[in-house]
Amino acid sequence: MKKLSLFLALALSWYGSGLARSSQKGPYTVYDISRNVYRIEDSSDSNPPGITMGDDGQVAHMNNCSDMYLIVGGEKGLLIDLSNKLEPEDEASESLRSLVFERLEGRKLIITVTHRHGDHLGMLPFFADDPDVTFWIPGNEFRGTDLFPEARTSFFDQNESLDLGGGMMINTLEVPGHTAHSTIYFLKGKNIVFTGDAIGSGSGVWLFNEQSFYTYVAAIDDLIDYIEDTDNDVNKDNLRIYGGHYWQGKEAAKKLLNSQ
Repeated sequence: MKKLSLFLALALSWYGSGLARSSQKGPYTVYDISRNVYRIEDSSDSNPPGITMGDDGQVAHMNNCSDMYLIVGGEKGLLIDLSNKLEPEDEASESLRSLVFERLEGRKLIITVTHRHGDHLGMLPFFADDPDVTFWIPGNEFRGTDLFPEARTSFFDQNESLDLGGGMMINTLEVPGHTAHSTIYFLKGKNIVFTGDAIGSGSGVWLFNEQSFYTYVAAIDDLIDYIEDTDNDVNKDNLRIYGGHYWQGKEAAKKLLNSQ
């Protein structure tokens, strides 16, 4: 029953996607998903998300776009994930940096990442050399790597929190399986969680071997316990789940609705 309730929460979270305001800049589309909370998708009218079919019934275009999430607090902003690396690099980096810093309005930028896969780290090179950007990174997933600038990176342990000011508090939780230490980010008291690929995006979870399956099963039990713990201030009936490939969830929701 617990797992069924979580599945329904995941499925229903996609239905409101059409209500968000959106705008485009270069190869990106930005959606307002809550006050001072944004979803940034590496898609545009010229490069739409997902599969586009041609008149001949064959796949004409495929964009497995990835999502970033920007939370703007009273004092700082947090960018979760860095999506795919896009070409041409100059246009993509200029567009992404512009839309992020426009919304920060002078606040300091902190970057974090859900897990160690290239489609969530692609635009890292265009922030790593910026002396004004700092990195707050899951230690169990990334400690020991040289991906991030040493002087401006702090590694956190699981279940740590980050206060962005203005009532924007981030709580973290490891949900391993997709990777050994995939991390998800709750926006405390707002019933929003950003999950990367940890629980999929509406079309299943990519697990790589038998052991990762058993790891994932145990992790889901821990996730449900976290959600049901009143100290964590999550209303499971209103929880909105934002995964790392939002377009997949939209497609899954359409199929679910059409099957009714």
